Amino acid sequence: MLSDNCTSKKINLSSINCKNTLEHIKFLTRTEHKLLTKLIEKCRVNKGGHDLRTWFDNSNENLGYLVGVCAETARIAKEGLHARGIILIDRTSWDKYQKEVDGKLVRMRTPYVQRVEFTYEFIAWFESCVKNRKIPKDGLWMYSSGYVEKNNERKFKSAVAVAKFKANQLKKVLITMWNSCESVPIELVGLASNLLGSYTKTEESKLNTEDINSKTHDWLHSDGNLSIKEKLRNPLIANLASYSQKKVKTWTESTTRICKQLIDSGMTKIEVARSMVHQNYVNSIEEFNAKYSHPMNC
Repeated sequence: MLSDNCTSKKINLSSINCKNTLEHIKFLTRTEHKLLTKLIEKCRVNKGGHDLRTWFDNSNENLGYLVGVCAETARIAKEGLHARGIILIDRTSWDKYQKEVDGKLVRMRTPYVQRVEFTYEFIAWFESCVKNRKIPKDGLWMYSSGYVEKNNERKFKSAVAVAKFKANQLKKVLITMWNSCESVPIELVGLASNLLGSYTKTEESKLNTEDINSKTHDWLHSDGNLSIKEKLRNPLIANLASYSQKKVKTWTESTTRICKQLIDSGMTKIEVARSMVHQNYVNSIEEFNAKYSHPMNC
């Protein structure tokens, strides 16, 4: 009789025995483990320890409060335990807690308060773990295949939503930067290089510009021994090349008049062309020459 009493004490589901067993269960997620621990702790206690056949009526908000998480996190953890076959919800397993809608199985709409209880298979397994003081590695409590597919789909949709949000945020930043750049007066925009000289139309600046155009033409039509990277070291070409793919603004007669006024004020045509490139009216000097009524004659 003494031996039988000692054996019964060893398999007693006391709080300390349940706690020791729960500490060695590693296959659950963190929130699932916390929820399972709280449910076992809340089971009625009799002479044999915690009665795992106890059932609970709880809402997701109440379970979240008990575990210290929000209602949605508690719902996901509860569904995880349900999909593992550890608990029943409203006396129904996870696979049967679904209905077909448009040829697809979806989870039934749950009431605000649900009945939660442990399955007979889990109760027998947990009592065996307490008795043997060992957690068998048999993969018994893996997720249902349907839940795995549903979870993967949920993660994918979440990743897509996050990507769209980040793309919209980046778009807003770029638009703000673009509007800020557009609002800067042209007088405040510095020159890309000093090779074009001043804005004063003197004979010296005209000669320098003609010399630059001549050298640039010969350099661009050389035998190709220089690499593209080396050719683009030319400040003028590098400055204009960076704008070659931009969408340009509409060219009107007013734009032509402004260009003529700038030339009459002392700027060379190459300088006006470069300004038009910066203002996104043209992409290149050739395009400026085509749109400006007067032929390009630096």
